Amino acid sequence: MIAKSAPANTMAAAMAMRNIAEFRYDERVRLSHELIAGLPYYIEVSDGRKYSGRVDEDGHLPRIFTEFADTYKIYWGDEALARMEEEQA
Repeated sequence: MIAKSAPANTMAAAMAMRNIAEFRYDERVRLSHELIAGLPYYIEVSDGRKYSGRVDEDGHLPRIFTEFADTYKIYWGDEALARMEEEQA
């Protein structure tokens, strides 16, 4: 899946390790399916940042902040787990 960021309406969410003021765009994906909570994901942003974890009980992935409109890749399930494992090796 490739997702594109959209202009942010608010910048209320805090970002660890980065100053949120430098970002103009953000995207937060919400999945809607009964069995989605706990599904592993791995996100690669074009600037090299990576996010991984499991979909929360509300179907949300982490909010992704970028300075410009951008694209990113999301890997799911076994493919996400494999990429997480590679990153830890």
